[in-house]
Amino acid sequence: MINSEFQIEIVTDLTTEPVTLQEAKDYMRISSDSENDLIEELITSARERIEKFTGLSLGEKTLRAYWFYFHIPQEIPYGPVTLIDSVVNDDDVALEYTARGLQYKMLEAYSTVGLTIEYEAGFAVAPKGLKLAILKQVSTDYENRENYSIYDQAYELSSDAKRQAQPYCRNTLFGI
Repeated sequence: MINSEFQIEIVTDLTTEPVTLQEAKDYMRISSDSENDLIEELITSARERIEKFTGLSLGEKTLRAYWFYFHIPQEIPYGPVTLIDSVVNDDDVALEYTARGLQYKMLEAYSTVGLTIEYEAGFAVAPKGLKLAILKQVSTDYENRENYSIYDQAYELSSDAKRQAQPYCRNTLFGI
């Protein structure tokens, strides 16, 4: 849940991370295979935190967004949006809508009750700057693993990862 007026869920997550295990190991100059599972876990964790920080989907996935009320145009979160599958109200009635924009779409629709949109979004190939942000975060988490927990990912990013990802941020547009 992002705020009290808006919720988002991942219906189908990406199947391939934007950074490979080998890319991460090369970046960190690791030649051993003994910690491959940990590094893959760190890649996924870093990608998820950078997605939350930027408001972008770094790989192709299906999302469902819900607004408790919807009466002004809203940016569809976690773009780039590639396909809108459905726009329905709380009564599951299909709504007329307009989506404007190229990669980052503004949805225009009207519903006096809640509105749910299911859509496909994400980069086919993540921008190099965001891949580098993932690599920086993976390296930081690897070096400071005593602070890392898969159950308590405080959604904190290192200063280097934040600086690298900042130019891509879209969060201020939809209130994350």
